[in-house]
Amino acid sequence: FQEPVKVTLPDGRSLTYTMWNGEGAFGLPGGSKQRTASKVLSTQGHFLADRLVMYAGYREDDVRRAQSLNAESVARMPWKLSTGAVSNLGPYQHMDRTDYVDWDFAETGRSLNWGAVVRVWKGLQLHYSESENFAVQPSTSFTPFGVPIPGSNGVGRDYGASIHLAEGRLMVRVNFWETDVINGSPTNVVIGQVRDYPQSIESRILIVAPDTKPLGMDLRRYNQFDYQVTNTRASEGMDVEIIGNPTPDWRVLFTAGRQVSKLSLDNTWFDWVEQRLPVWKTFGRGWDVETINETSSETIHARYNQWVAIARDPLRASNGEIADSQRKWRANLVLSRQFRGGLLRGLTLGG
Repeated sequence: FQEPVKVTLPDGRSLTYTMWNGEGAFGLPGGSKQRTASKVLSTQGHFLADRLVMYAGYREDDVRRAQSLNAESVARMPWKLSTGAVSNLGPYQHMDRTDYVDWDFAETGRSLNWGAVVRVWKGLQLHYSESENFAVQPSTSFTPFGVPIPGSNGVGRDYGASIHLAEGRLMVRVNFWETDVINGSPTNVVIGQVRDYPQSIESRILIVAPDTKPLGMDLRRYNQFDYQVTNTRASEGMDVEIIGNPTPDWRVLFTAGRQVSKLSLDNTWFDWVEQRLPVWKTFGRGWDVETINETSSETIHARYNQWVAIARDPLRASNGEIADSQRKWRANLVLSRQFRGGLLRGLTLGG
């Protein structure tokens, strides 16, 4: 849209290019904005000559996010042609001149943590804590029904004791813990199996039957990655740590732990597909005739059957179960000696 500019390079060659257009952009604008307002309050107190320490913290996050530009921002501007006529296919607005429809996403999350440490006597210490944590979604994402997915929420607690004996030469610590995470993110493989197959069918509808009314998921407005799969994880376990220094030269370290986690995939995608099935079966020439794309022989019906076989049925069957590959127990034992004299002074050997 401006006169070409000619530049001579150091090696003598010349380069001609057209400068950035100050009147508009050549590409469709796209972006997002987020506003986060946070409030934090924390306190800690020491009581009974420091035998009791209590603490608490509270945080509130109010999140607003927008990523849908209004119609004026994504429309091409009128452009006067050399003939004097006005074309509606002029440049797009630059991002600094665009505006958003409204806040697409609004969420308020609260986190609360509190606990206490009690020194029963010189060598024995008890501890207990609870937490409710909220994590803001890094970007706006939706269920297939078009409902914004809240941030991840976790609830947990841990409690235990530690004891120091023999003037500090022996330390034993035991801790038990439980956590529940809601709206967590499964592995990419699971997300791909659950989401991508239905989306490939839905995308085909937009080509074959573009007037089909969407059921929540609108791939014209958002891309496939804006729709996510979530799960819930419930975990519990224990940790034991023993450190012994029987002599200044010897050190023994033993740790052991146990963890059990159960994952439950959210059923939203399975429910959405069930409600969408009547449209999949009848759009265009029917799902036994329509293929997933123009060059493929795979029908929509076959793509659906593949999704059922590799995603829906196996994942439903394993929901809430302990993963087969999970390591429930772990243990480590380390013995080392430090030489403080003689030819080996300064050397530490261990295994």
